[in-house]
Order: sequence, then C-alpha cells, then structure tokens
Amino acid sequence: MSNIVILGCFFIAVSAFLYASKHMTAAMMVMNLNSTEANYFDGGYSSISTGISFWTGLSLLVGITLLLLDWFPAIKGFLKQIKQPKNKTSH
Repeated sequence: MSNIVILGCFFIAVSAFLYASKHMTAAMMVMNLNSTEANYFDGGYSSISTGISFWTGLSLLVGITLLLLDWFPAIKGFLKQIKQPKNKTSH
C-alpha cells in the first residue's frame, strides 16, 4: 500500500469524523430542550454553521482525489485492455 493511498484513507476518515461531529454537536446543543411535544434537533443542526460542512466536503474530495491519483494507472491499463483485446490465433 503506497503512502498516497494511506493519506487518501486518512482524509476520508477525517471527513467521516467531522460529519459525525456535526451531528453530535447538534445533539448536545439541544440535549435538555427536547420534549415529547417538540423535537429541536433540526433547529440545533441548522444553527451549526456551514464551516464544518465545508471542511467535511473538502476532506472527502481530497481523499477521493488522492485515491484516484494512485489508482489511475491501473484503471487506465484496464480500460486500454478492454478497448484493445488480445487477438487469439487458432492453430
């Protein structure tokens, strides 16, 4: 496993952590406000700024890009093999 793949997986893991952190933060904000008549989680979730969503998306994009950069030569070779199959000669 190359270093680029490890780095790509790291960025995807950071993205997953940030995504979960946003939900946990919203849940902690409204922990004592919820009642049986109303659920305030949506309000707490929307009150969290878009900054964490931006970094989550950016981290996911960087991770996927790094993985694709490492796998690009293999994908390119596979596609080339599909376009130009080897000719089988019969004897």
